[in-house]
Amino acid sequence: MRLVVNTDGGARGNPGEAGFGFVIRDESGRVLAERGGYLGRATNNVAEYTAIAAALELIAAAGLDAEVEVRADSRLVVEQLSGRWRIRNDGLHVLAQRVRDALDPRRVRYVWVPREENRDADALANQAMDTRSVVGRGDLAAAAGPGVVLPEAGREAREEAGESGPVTPDPLVDAGIPVEGEVPWPPRLRKPSGALFYFGTDLPVTLVFVRHGETALTEAHGFSGGSEPGPPLSARGRAQASRVAALLERIPELWPDVGAPAALWASPMVRTQETAAVVAERLGLTVEIEEDLREVDFGRWQGLRPWEIHDQYPGLLARWYESADLPAPDGESPSQVQDRVERVARRALAEHSGRTVVLVCHSAVTKVGVSGLVDMPPGAWQRVRVPPASVSIVRLWPDVRELVVAGLPSELAEPPEPPLTLF
Repeated sequence: MRLVVNTDGGARGNPGEAGFGFVIRDESGRVLAERGGYLGRATNNVAEYTAIAAALELIAAAGLDAEVEVRADSRLVVEQLSGRWRIRNDGLHVLAQRVRDALDPRRVRYVWVPREENRDADALANQAMDTRSVVGRGDLAAAAGPGVVLPEAGREAREEAGESGPVTPDPLVDAGIPVEGEVPWPPRLRKPSGALFYFGTDLPVTLVFVRHGETALTEAHGFSGGSEPGPPLSARGRAQASRVAALLERIPELWPDVGAPAALWASPMVRTQETAAVVAERLGLTVEIEEDLREVDFGRWQGLRPWEIHDQYPGLLARWYESADLPAPDGESPSQVQDRVERVARRALAEHSGRTVVLVCHSAVTKVGVSGLVDMPPGAWQRVRVPPASVSIVRLWPDVRELVVAGLPSELAEPPEPPLTLF
């Protein structure tokens, strides 16, 4: 059996935030497995070496009897591992030994390739850095049984780069302890107490629902639906948008198993676009308009307050709140909104597996979407409270869904002020 492995590693700053990626193919070119990993602060060379070590360790863990051709676009690493150039850095000596220990060197050949032939591995490395997580797919162990250990950066790489390594290392993987079966979560991210234990190999997409900041209609308790583009944010709403942007930046700190936001989708309404613009500037992301995130169409209830609706349509609002299928007069039903949210979720899972997607939307969209995605009973959506500029997080695997938090007010997530010192 012959395997071809494309590897790449990089650091943004050298040293800086670093990641690696590799793609393992068979002789026909079919992709068997691909992985990307986040290393924290490290150098380019550490990332390049770690990519090769991680790929060979995955092959060895799967028990595959194969001749391996490693293709890398770092001539330094290729020449050093081929024995033609000396390794002058003590830290790289350690990593080179890790590479040699991973697989019998007589079974491994190193080939330099130009960068344009290494785009897939480079993309995985960048995705891992963007999300600060492990990304990838494919299971080399399918033909060799259990006992797979997903690739990890190892202490050697962290020691060579000083501050390098993941922010929250996994003790089992870092100790080199084989895990029978499949690792149930990306090993570079710590699983917090109370989090869902997923025992498959699929990576989740994390959906972060953000309700927009307040508007004049919000403060007046008026129904503001998707049939009209306005109103804009109020002064209070703009301040809330800034706070929720700061909260989103802290997601990896508050939920260590959730990666930093990597994509930003927003409803086309004025208030959501204004909120999303503040978030985009803070996170360095680009806003993508998603029509399916627009607020529910309240029809003839647009602009009215709940008690006014009750007076004009006795009993109808209460039934609408408790029903999934009853539409507002000349408007939408909650189930129609849920259909839109499900389309968004399917798209996110297909395009951003292993990543975090921020959805800047509305009160009813968030309530209906969150409750429906985690299989709450139809009509229970109104029991989910989502204040303005609040955050709700749902994680989606192909077959499992987890509610992480619902309606977290951005004011409560601000770091505490330092204590006042009196002299």
